[in-house]
Amino acid sequence: LKCRTPLDAIQWKAAILESMNSVGRIWLENHPYGSTFPVRRAQSVQWFVDGRSFMEHAANMMELAREEIFIAGWWLSPEIFMKRPPVEGNRWRLDEILKVLRHPDHYLSSGTFFWAHHEKLIVIDQLIAFVGGVDLCFGRWDDCRHKLADCGSVKISEQQNICLGGDFSMVCFSLS
Repeated sequence: LKCRTPLDAIQWKAAILESMNSVGRIWLENHPYGSTFPVRRAQSVQWFVDGRSFMEHAANMMELAREEIFIAGWWLSPEIFMKRPPVEGNRWRLDEILKVLRHPDHYLSSGTFFWAHHEKLIVIDQLIAFVGGVDLCFGRWDDCRHKLADCGSVKISEQQNICLGGDFSMVCFSLS
């Protein structure tokens, strides 16, 4: 820290010491399991096992966003429906929820538009986070029934058309 005057240095030192002795104190204590972060009590946490519950909840939280939605993932399919069956037109398509797909320092003019992260992370307004497990892409939406068919290829009715084709992922190979 470089200060212009001795008075600035004294004021900075006082501010740093005050912070260390109040809100900053928690960062100076030992934390369990060798963690560098303090234990946070009374936090709301929810487990998601299948893509359906995860994507529905993430879509609901995205709808509440006021400032920003940050998504880091290995694969992202903007055309994926976050809630199914899609009974409200395209409202729950990811690209309709987000409206903008851009990284702050990746511009089309620079030739960098596609980038990859193996992390799976969604942060909404820096208050709500979804971490680990599911990319927002085709082949990840699933429910507890784990059906081995692409419901989108069989047109029962618009109300029951869950996958809309291309969402079911199964590798087929020959043992010949």
